[in-house]
Amino acid sequence: MRRRIRQWASAVAAAAAAWLVASNGLAAHLARAGDPASAVALAPDADRLARHAEQLLSAGHLVEAAGAARRALALSPLQTRAARVLGQVELALGHEDTGIAAMNAAAQGGWRDSPTQGWMMQAALASGDYAEGLRRADALIRREAVSDQLFGAFRDWFAEPEFRVALAARLADKPIWRGKLFLDWRHANADQLPGIEQLVADIDRGAQAATDLELFPLIERMLELGQVAQARALWQAKAPRTGWSKGNLLYDGRFEVAGSRAWGEVSPRFEWWVDPDRAGLATVGPAPDGRDSALRIAGSADPAAVYARQTLLLAPGRYRLVARIFALPARDAASITFALRCYPDDRDVPLGDAQIDPLGGDRLRYASAVAVPAGCARQDLIVKASGASVAGTVSIGEIAIVPAP
Repeated sequence: MRRRIRQWASAVAAAAAAWLVASNGLAAHLARAGDPASAVALAPDADRLARHAEQLLSAGHLVEAAGAARRALALSPLQTRAARVLGQVELALGHEDTGIAAMNAAAQGGWRDSPTQGWMMQAALASGDYAEGLRRADALIRREAVSDQLFGAFRDWFAEPEFRVALAARLADKPIWRGKLFLDWRHANADQLPGIEQLVADIDRGAQAATDLELFPLIERMLELGQVAQARALWQAKAPRTGWSKGNLLYDGRFEVAGSRAWGEVSPRFEWWVDPDRAGLATVGPAPDGRDSALRIAGSADPAAVYARQTLLLAPGRYRLVARIFALPARDAASITFALRCYPDDRDVPLGDAQIDPLGGDRLRYASAVAVPAGCARQDLIVKASGASVAGTVSIGEIAIVPAP
């Protein structure tokens, strides 16, 4: 008899253990599938109760959410999600003191609950504790929880000097999201640009000044919004000094800066955009005579092919465009041509008749007249195909735009 009782007890215990394992496994599956209510009914634990409380909160069932959160906290006082849900419920019910206390408790439970960190960030920013707010933001951004929304919201804070100082200090440590912040400026509106420009000035006073490539998205946005002079001034302060040549109104006339750029880097429009369509038709390398760099052109029968372009800010007036070309045979020089496109009209300005003179060997000198009309706020100098066939190779060792005498 005793033996049968022991066998029966062992069977019951085994069945209970099997049910516990099975029910917990099924509950875990239900929780992962987004059904924490069924998971809690089957096998309640602190995490499932907290998820159920969060779901109830989202549905607007505040009292039930608070009850589930308190049950979770009774099982695990350090359950961050449950503490946060309880805090949100209390705040929604107007219980500010208990709500803030619960949110602070949630914040002490770790950095992995994104809504908690978002709330703490907003509270810190609202109270003027910008360093703490950005510390919380850093945690959110590193998990890529809400980085796009955060960067967009930050743009409205740039008008606040103390926020800019705190952000510049954090950017000086080169966080992994520094580049993403700069890229977000591509979406700035006109009212936000003054704050961004002031932030750039604050960054430049720190240990890690903004580079010309980092400011590329901002410069592009300024050009889109018609702030051409401001965009050029911002770029000009950052542009590598090696690109300037006395008397030449074109930047990097000898392609020295363009030759130093890593493959795939996109430069500001006030520098050379080599092979902008990524057609593989143009590169920058050593000039054929071994001196300096040159724009090396493969040639194309497509007259719409563009080899390089650069944005200019020439005042209305008369200029001369001159270039040093390497072509063998010399007639291949006719395979390339230049255009000056005027904005905002997006039309080409007629160039004067080209004069091409031999300089010995494969070297040629190109010259033509350029007249910039009034109303042409900015221009693009474009090096493009003429549609003529190419028998050999063509390189441009130097381009200059100078005032006409």
